[in-house]
Amino acid sequence: MIKQKYQQHKETIHNFGWRALQIGAKQGVTFLIFFIAVFYLSVNDIGIYSYLMTLVGLLMIVCDFGFSQSISKYFAEESMKKSKSMNKILFSISLVVINIAFVLSLLILFFGKTFFEEYRLLFYLIPYFFFLPLSSIADGVYRGKKQFKKLSIISIITGIISLIISFVLIKIYGLVGAIISQNIFFLLLTLGLYAFVGNLEFKFDKKIAYKILSYSITLGLINLTYFMFSRSDILFLKYFDFIKEIAYYEIVLKITYLAILPYIILGQVIAPDNSKLVAQKKIKKIKEKFYKYLFPIFISAIVLSAIIYLIVPIILSIFPKYNTQLITFILGLIIIVFPLRILHVFMNQGFLVPMGLGKYSLISIGFAGILNLFLNYIFISIWGFVGVIYASMICFALVPIFMYILISRYFHKNGR
Repeated sequence: MIKQKYQQHKETIHNFGWRALQIGAKQGVTFLIFFIAVFYLSVNDIGIYSYLMTLVGLLMIVCDFGFSQSISKYFAEESMKKSKSMNKILFSISLVVINIAFVLSLLILFFGKTFFEEYRLLFYLIPYFFFLPLSSIADGVYRGKKQFKKLSIISIITGIISLIISFVLIKIYGLVGAIISQNIFFLLLTLGLYAFVGNLEFKFDKKIAYKILSYSITLGLINLTYFMFSRSDILFLKYFDFIKEIAYYEIVLKITYLAILPYIILGQVIAPDNSKLVAQKKIKKIKEKFYKYLFPIFISAIVLSAIIYLIVPIILSIFPKYNTQLITFILGLIIIVFPLRILHVFMNQGFLVPMGLGKYSLISIGFAGILNLFLNYIFISIWGFVGVIYASMICFALVPIFMYILISRYFHKNGR
């Protein structure tokens, strides 16, 4: 029975394993850089660092406007046609990204002092504007080609080198060292991914660039609304001068995000196959997959939530300068809606995006994102720092419910 199931899902299992290693290396490095910083920096510095990375995350949406996911979808569709145009994708989109990053960097240099108190620290992050989106679009190419093994090996090697450098930089230079560490990691990752991508044509193709851009507009808007939905709370906390509270809140968010990664990976692994099934108009087969995955995903998420709540406070006790009781309190509230967050990312990564139903994500996340902006301002004014958590809980619960209703209606109409 087990062997039979393994044979049925052999490719998915293998790809999941390699993708897990790759994501574990990439996200694990940024996670470990953060926790090295947590160990060496003050609570206030961690708050500033988290705010800066959130601010840069907003700017990054402009640079990588959904290109990575769009490229993966484009590859899955074009591979069925055996099109030679695939070799031009990476270079064409890289030129677009470099130009956007260059303009953004100039704006920061000329107007940064006017709008940002932490201009000097933001200046150190300018290389990040280039290397993060470039590594993301290269990642999209590898995923589209289903080259998960090669992607994993490159990510692991660059990740290990980056961690060694980061440890030294943070220990010596503190907050600035933590910022530079991010630049170094994504520089090495970008160089590694581009060096081994294979069959790269250095020719700009306007037709490809336009097609990828047409895919990415909806995804870029989703990413923007997702930021409003999931990260705007950090900006509100900074606005209300809750700097130390940002540090505590970010620690909890980082831990829960790390726990969500396996579900993101699974969604990204099954995504190319779902894109092919859409191209073949086999909606009924996707519908069967969707409902088959959903229940075990939700049950596993509940079990994972209980495990996180029990073990995280024990692990965090090794950081004596942090208030473990406050972290446990924040975690206890966030964990209530954690299973629903997992359903949201899995439905989005595995089905909505590869099926070309990004508009459903945009509707769901867009509504929650706008609502979150209002709730953050109102709730912080009433309850202080805790208001951010209440706002997040409401919005985290609403998104998967909206997504499920919309995709179920789609299947009812098209999956017969």
